[in-house]
Amino acid sequence: MTPIDSSFDDPAHLRRTVQRVLSFAGTQISSDEPVLEVGVTLANRPARLTVIAPPISPILHVDARLHSPEPATLESCITAGLLDQSAADCCARFSQRATA
Repeated sequence: MTPIDSSFDDPAHLRRTVQRVLSFAGTQISSDEPVLEVGVTLANRPARLTVIAPPISPILHVDARLHSPEPATLESCITAGLLDQSAADCCARFSQRATA
């Protein structure tokens, strides 16, 4: 994940943008439901938004995680250094048992 500087004019601009994105997912943030985690598509990529609003948080907080357009594979996890070969082999064995 790479943090970026926000480019919103003010808190109202952020809220309008978040409400617009959430409307595509068929939900809205409200004081009755101030914490949401929802899957959306941003720039044709899967993303996960976590939104925390008043009264839970004093300000609107948004965490957006933009996922790779292609699902991770065991091989790509090894190449990226996320798994070593023995961990990948273990995951593959569990996966084979789950589908058997």
